[in-house]
Amino acid sequence: MAIIVRGTIEYLEKKHNILKYNQNFAHKEKFRNKIFVTGGLCIIITFISLNFLYNFESNYLIFIYLILIFILGLMSDLNFRISAAIRFLIIFILSIFIIYINKLNLLDLKFKYLNHILNTYPLISILFSALCLSVIINGSNLIDGTHGLVTLFYFITTINLLIYNNFFMFYSELNNKLLIALIPILTLTTLLNFKEKIFLGDSGSYFLGALIGIFIITSYEQLKNSNPYYYANLLFYPSLEVLFSIIRKFIIYKNPFKPDKKHLHHLILNKYKKRNNLQSSKIKTTLTIISFVIIFQFLALFLINSSMLLIFNIFIFTSIYTVGYIYLIKTK
Repeated sequence: MAIIVRGTIEYLEKKHNILKYNQNFAHKEKFRNKIFVTGGLCIIITFISLNFLYNFESNYLIFIYLILIFILGLMSDLNFRISAAIRFLIIFILSIFIIYINKLNLLDLKFKYLNHILNTYPLISILFSALCLSVIINGSNLIDGTHGLVTLFYFITTINLLIYNNFFMFYSELNNKLLIALIPILTLTTLLNFKEKIFLGDSGSYFLGALIGIFIITSYEQLKNSNPYYYANLLFYPSLEVLFSIIRKFIIYKNPFKPDKKHLHHLILNKYKKRNNLQSSKIKTTLTIISFVIIFQFLALFLINSSMLLIFNIFIFTSIYTVGYIYLIKTK
């Protein structure tokens, strides 16, 4: 299915020149060859097609939510002038709506005082849950700066979730068919991205963030004995990118929604570019970060019975990220 979808889109690229990569943004590199931002289109068409066959997302409101998030990213790919701040606000509002309608607000964070606040004040719970989902979606877009980083991140996250559902929770029916369906298209998109045939685009990164974010929230609601901090470990890297970027830009009195090339992957990329061409440097940067993410995520599998250890794992990840970032800034 993924190959058929990709072949069709490739034909449209050549015939109609759709979604050509725009190289004029300050936070993006220039490439000599013509590249199309159709990775997201490949993923969502595959998702919709397989959903009709296997019905892994039967909630039509969630389905519409995912489509709207994709369209918002697609408008950015098509160079509609919608600022990052406005896009975040739209995502946040849509997330509030979907969480409220489907009662997906988080109520159990494994700590008595926090649970009391969330259960006593439902509005806080809804806003907090919507904010978490919005941060994940925007974080997915922020890390989309080197070849295959987003798709490989969600590939690893998908594998981790499959292991967790089948071997730790012993509940293999929890939409595992959705996770399994993602693996081929994520693999194909990553390979094409490595070869600089296509880019994921804002539409793709937004959609993947929304899809996995919603999946994890609904999983936590259904698996009552699961640990929220395990899921937090899985999605912490893109979330940390958002939080770290906001703090960093506030410190230097810069608009937190204004793009730049000072994210962690940019700094690592600059190191590799001193000895490698751009394509090779981007792939090496991705593999460097993903190696770190793999260790972090799979360590969380062994800590699922302890909220404190899972939180400590997040603290270690944040510390290593921060120290590495400071080192790269000072030695650039």
